[in-house]
Amino acid sequence: MARLRLLSGTFFLAVVISTTLSNEFPCTLVVEQREYDLSSLATVDHYQVKVINAYGNDTVIYLSVCHPLRNAPSGCSGNYTAVCIGEVSSENTTTITVPNAGRVIQTLPTLTNNSLFRFHGQMVEYVMDGGNSCPEAGIGYRTSINFICSQEEETGPVLMSFTRCQIQFGWMTQAACPRRLDVVTDTPCSIQFPSSAHKLHLQTLRAETFFSASSVQPNAEYEINICGPVLNGSCNGKGVALCHHPEGRNPEVMATTQGMNVRWEEHETLILTYQASEQGKNVEVMFRCDRGTAKTEVDYISQNDTIMSFGVRTSAVCPPSPYPSCVLEGNDGSVYDLRPLHRAQGNWEVLQSTDDDQEILYFLNICGPVNPGRQYTCPSGVLGACMAGVSEHSAYNLGLLNSEPTINTKDHSITVIYNGGEPCKGGQHSYSTRINLICSHNEHGPVLVKETETCEHVFDWLTPVACPRHLKNGNDCQVKDPLYGNVYDLNPLRNIHKDYRVIGEGDEFFINVCGPLVSSCEGQNGTSGVCQITNGQQFSAGLYTTQVTFNDGTLIVEYTNGTSGCQGNVSRSSQIIFLCDHEISGRDGPKYLRESGCSNKFFWKTKFSCPSFHVVDCTLYTADGTMYNLQELSSSSSNLEYYTADDKKFVLNVCRSVVHQKGSRCAYRAGACIVDRTHHNDSVNIGEVQSGLYLEDGRLMIKYSGGDQCVGHEQLYQTVIELKCDEDETYPIPQLIGKENCTYYFEIKSAAACPISMKNNSMPLVGKDCAVKSPSGYVFDLSSLKQKTDFEIKDSQNATLTLNVCGALNNPECPGEGVGICSNGVSAGQANANLYYLPEHLSLHYTGGEQCHSNIKRSTIITFVCGAENVTEGPVLVFDDNYFCMYFITWYTELACEKRIPCFVDTWTHRIDLSPLIKSTDNYETVNPENPKEKFYLNVCRPLNPIVGLNCRPGSAVCLFKPGLHGNNPLSLGHPNTMPVSNNNGANIMYTHGAKCTTEPDYNLSSMIHFICDPSAGKGKPVFKMTHDCQYQFEWRTSVACDILFKEEDSGPQCQIRYDQAKANIDLKPLYRPEGYHVQFGSKTFTVNVCGTACNNSGSCSSDGNSYGLSNKSELYWYHGQLILKYFGGSQCVGSISGHKTTTVYFECEMSAGFGVPVPDDLMESLECQAIFNWKTNVTCIEGIYATEDTPTSTSSSNSTAGQNISSKDSLTDNTTTTHSSVTAVIGTILVVCGLVLVVALVLIKSRHGNRIVAATRRLFGIHGYGHARQSQIENSTLLGETNSIRIFRRDDSDDDMLRV
Repeated sequence: MARLRLLSGTFFLAVVISTTLSNEFPCTLVVEQREYDLSSLATVDHYQVKVINAYGNDTVIYLSVCHPLRNAPSGCSGNYTAVCIGEVSSENTTTITVPNAGRVIQTLPTLTNNSLFRFHGQMVEYVMDGGNSCPEAGIGYRTSINFICSQEEETGPVLMSFTRCQIQFGWMTQAACPRRLDVVTDTPCSIQFPSSAHKLHLQTLRAETFFSASSVQPNAEYEINICGPVLNGSCNGKGVALCHHPEGRNPEVMATTQGMNVRWEEHETLILTYQASEQGKNVEVMFRCDRGTAKTEVDYISQNDTIMSFGVRTSAVCPPSPYPSCVLEGNDGSVYDLRPLHRAQGNWEVLQSTDDDQEILYFLNICGPVNPGRQYTCPSGVLGACMAGVSEHSAYNLGLLNSEPTINTKDHSITVIYNGGEPCKGGQHSYSTRINLICSHNEHGPVLVKETETCEHVFDWLTPVACPRHLKNGNDCQVKDPLYGNVYDLNPLRNIHKDYRVIGEGDEFFINVCGPLVSSCEGQNGTSGVCQITNGQQFSAGLYTTQVTFNDGTLIVEYTNGTSGCQGNVSRSSQIIFLCDHEISGRDGPKYLRESGCSNKFFWKTKFSCPSFHVVDCTLYTADGTMYNLQELSSSSSNLEYYTADDKKFVLNVCRSVVHQKGSRCAYRAGACIVDRTHHNDSVNIGEVQSGLYLEDGRLMIKYSGGDQCVGHEQLYQTVIELKCDEDETYPIPQLIGKENCTYYFEIKSAAACPISMKNNSMPLVGKDCAVKSPSGYVFDLSSLKQKTDFEIKDSQNATLTLNVCGALNNPECPGEGVGICSNGVSAGQANANLYYLPEHLSLHYTGGEQCHSNIKRSTIITFVCGAENVTEGPVLVFDDNYFCMYFITWYTELACEKRIPCFVDTWTHRIDLSPLIKSTDNYETVNPENPKEKFYLNVCRPLNPIVGLNCRPGSAVCLFKPGLHGNNPLSLGHPNTMPVSNNNGANIMYTHGAKCTTEPDYNLSSMIHFICDPSAGKGKPVFKMTHDCQYQFEWRTSVACDILFKEEDSGPQCQIRYDQAKANIDLKPLYRPEGYHVQFGSKTFTVNVCGTACNNSGSCSSDGNSYGLSNKSELYWYHGQLILKYFGGSQCVGSISGHKTTTVYFECEMSAGFGVPVPDDLMESLECQAIFNWKTNVTCIEGIYATEDTPTSTSSSNSTAGQNISSKDSLTDNTTTTHSSVTAVIGTILVVCGLVLVVALVLIKSRHGNRIVAATRRLFGIHGYGHARQSQIENSTLLGETNSIRIFRRDDSDDDMLRV
């Protein structure tokens, strides 16, 4: 007995022995509006399929389609037998062994499924059972054929499985492709476009009820519909096209739909005509093309004695265009660029499930027509959307590209309309599509919301592309911010002397801006802006331009129309993206970013791409000798961000304005603002930078006030940030503590917020007995410098000074009691042991020497300084103040050192070590180029070495000497109190607590040195740049500032990886075991380790002596949110493309697992060249990363077995389910359908037609990968059953890469 039925959930048509061409055995199936007709296959009397048996006689199967067997061997019994089985002997004689392996029936009910034609791969199963009894299975024989729609080839029946008396075939054929029965080509409202091959179906504008219109003269209301009657209106009757409702009178029918027609007139105006009713008038509705109209409205125009006219502006009558406008500009200057949503290949796909468990596949595209699919496609033409089918004839046109996107003023969403699709509902309406693009920070893709009664399909699409941007073009190298009004001027970056030289990917580039190149470029005489040199040959990489584009906070200059002939006949071009950095002039030129096709991209950091900004001092000194230095948190090129659940982003900076950039379009002076990520340009200023740091109840704070008007209050918004000391917090993250009235409260934890103890200059600490204790408790003891033999030094006149430390001289040539220093027998001060402490130095003050002049007695100050590591120790007379009769002696000694600041900075992967620049003799010198008489003395990370003749403040790292300073006393520009910090192209160091700033008496002078990586500069030298807010800034180009890889102890095996979500590193070191992890799998024992070797040099090995990857050839990386460790270069293995065995470990966060153990993956049963392990551990969890000294909840002993594998085939599903990740399980559940399993079974078939079916099925699924060809044909049948988890193999450069999907 045979039956035909529809099975959902696969991609195949499966029909079992169909019926004849006559009505006696039906051979067609009508499912809603689609017909599957297999009658063309019924013309053959019977088909034969031969099964080769290597161990015995071959088997032959006779089968027919849609009728009983005809002209088959006589042993095939029964009038309705459609399948029988025979055995072929070695003499090639056939003996029928199963006379009846399946029967057909005479009657077949018509099946209906309302969604078949929309389902993304349905299955019609025609089962033929009722065969002879099968002793092996205890049931009767049963046969089925799976028909796969193919427009290209016919394979005939291919045996898929034959087990336990169940026979299944696969068959690719055009006969399995459905034919639509609901095609409507012509309606009274259908007409050909004058300039297009498409037909216009005006019923796409038909309303569910009616449109309303009104007129003033005469005063009347109208109810009208387009290409259909008015429904639920004021006029009674059928076929009412226009209902006229004059003022003060009853409604009357003016025209009916009987005889309605459409025609074109000149100027591409379409006329819809309704015939007058008995007492009415003819009605003409004129439609004019307007591609920007999203809503249909009908307007009254005029009337005379016989005709009443109405007008409609609509995109429905516009001829389709494959190139619609995709850049929109709003009334407020906002720009929406939809081009990133366009797909040149493939389409956006929406798979929609229906109430009856069927599925419909939609294809959509933006800014262009949908593209042909591989297995499923759309009707031909300029379509924006379709319901896909297996062929053009089974798909549905859901609307043409005849409109432009429009911006909705209320919510700033964007509407894209495709109307004029093919007729639906018997021609009453036509299909159309409405896509609502809604601004979202993340891309979600289109989602079908509803299908209306008028056949309109409505999609909502959350996408960042729908978020407004501010785009503006400017000339003369200037452009104006359309939101805030700032004028950006890049002209200062033009170099009139020479071009900027940039190296990138082996090529050399010469670039200039705001004008042509200074140098010549071959082929372009004075017109190139970028010249590219490749292998010694010059090309113009773009003509110069003075046009600048402002793109949502970023400045862009495009160089186009360069030398042609690139990749065919494409012209070379270049793009420079200018990025804001408050502290970089940009005169060093752009940096190479990448090459994209024939276009080169560069980025250029410069303050000229910044709007105005405000910076305040980010240091704080207290009266008790404490300093806070938050310069490290005050970024000139980036901001701190905090996100909320309602898609809002708080943007902050410390001690300076928010850096203006894409996604952070805040008011120029705002130190904090709120950005609504659903509308990128909507920002709220919640406080401007006005003052610096302050202490409140011992808490370090900064306040930004004077923001925007607080909603519902009279006050303005303000923000208060508390900066908390946390020595372990290297990467500060702001936390929103709360909001009270109009004030936002944030907390930032950072090591930079920790106090630095230092005493105010006017209140030094004093100790006795040549010792003093610092505020930190450190005791400086100089008593060892006191000695019987006095120290001698020379003054500027070559006279000898004799001195001692903390005690009187022993020199009889210096008369008097208790003299500590004398010169040529003259006392320059009495000795004492009172040691003074200041943060920068220690000092002894010897006073009360002999009379000098004007009642001034001679005195001496000896300062003890912690100098550079190799500085020459001992006293040096640096200055002799003849006016005050005072000697200034500097003494460098290790005894004055409490600690030196580190002279390096570590990035995530590199260390920048500035210590080679430290000088232990002499100093660096530079002058102010605008006033060469101003001379600077500098050292790096250490105090200056003695400068004889200049009384620079002891311990200073930078001093400025300029004429007019009293007594040759140079200005101290700061001391080395804080270590360097990294920047984007090198490092910075700031020296603080210098002399008082004359322009801002409340502040001290400071200095900043910007070390810029320049491999060709050698050590380089400092160059003075500018003075800003009491800070002197220097630039130092040096190769020392270039990144140098620094190695950790475990630099061999990969052990650490950045975890951006946690803003920390994941460190796998806790998982390391000296003996490794022993994992039993089948007959082998694997030994696996992390962060070290498992056996010999291998990170993974097996008990049979094979290496599955070396520990020093490993890779630790993220893939779609999963952490993966791979070992490469194991023992040789022919089955691997790389030629060697490998290991893959999938880590999964599981807090309850403790450190966990590796568990073998069941896929290893089928793999020779790769070992796969799954490892649940708390080490990879965010909670585990941030936990302090947590004890793992569970651990395994060193000799325990990490995992067991049961080799029984029946356990495959359970084991796979438990070991695979949750992602695998979810997607596996979605993909587990009969068709997919059939794919795996098909892989096992070695016949030519079977391979074609495999290829077609892979195309159907979009799968590229491997099957396993070792299973026997009998096992194939088990693959047609359900499984709980499926892993798909991705084929790329190495078959060792196996990914879970």
